[in-house]
Amino acid sequence: LKCIAERSADPALRQLLEPAAATQLKSFVSQREIADLLVEHSSAKISAIEFVSHLKKLAPRLYSIASSPAAHGNSAHLTISIVRYETNSRKRKGVCSTFLADRARQKVGTFVHRSPHFRLPVDHTKPVIMVGPGTGIAPFRGFLYEREAVGAVGRNWLFFGDQKESTDFLYQDELFRFKKTVCSHASAPLFHGISPRRFMFSSGCWKMQLNYGPGLKKAPTSTYVAMRKEWRKMSMLLCIRSPSRPDRNLRKRPRR
Repeated sequence: LKCIAERSADPALRQLLEPAAATQLKSFVSQREIADLLVEHSSAKISAIEFVSHLKKLAPRLYSIASSPAAHGNSAHLTISIVRYETNSRKRKGVCSTFLADRARQKVGTFVHRSPHFRLPVDHTKPVIMVGPGTGIAPFRGFLYEREAVGAVGRNWLFFGDQKESTDFLYQDELFRFKKTVCSHASAPLFHGISPRRFMFSSGCWKMQLNYGPGLKKAPTSTYVAMRKEWRKMSMLLCIRSPSRPDRNLRKRPRR
């Protein structure tokens, strides 16, 4: 942006770089990409070599594996939401998701990015709480298949939700089957239209507090959260309350 502002005849663009315009700059950038700046400020002349020098290397897209080696052998399943939206009167597409959905016609290179601390407990009797809205359900689908395959006897709680039940109920048939087998304690999925996702967590966790609070207090429980960073900051609090005194014994545990 600084490079284009220095070459543009528009003084308003340079004003956005002033410290006092931080709020306006944030709003301006959120609605635009590099191509928009070049079109809107065609007076800014920049060579191809210099232009490329200002670009960051395209980062790899990381997707959680949604399968279990114990249940699916050597295959790896992914849960990918196709990103399509519109800003500043231009249609946008997610780089990787739309590539896989629209243009990939041959094998695509992949690699494994290990998460050594995000794994099921070795003790199969240990209860597990899983919170995964939207595509955040991906690793927990794998967890449930794994728990089912190894015959884990520990309780499993799954909290899942999204905007619209008609289009966003991922793995609906499988989740209903898991509810009858390894995940009989799952909270009912919550769909909330355009309401903040906070509704899902507060409602789901309150149900868990009332129904399972005493049991969770007695047994060590592994808790896993898979969601975007901004959603975690906004809403993720897992609480355990005493059903007899809901105003007392409140323990809040923000999960990262």
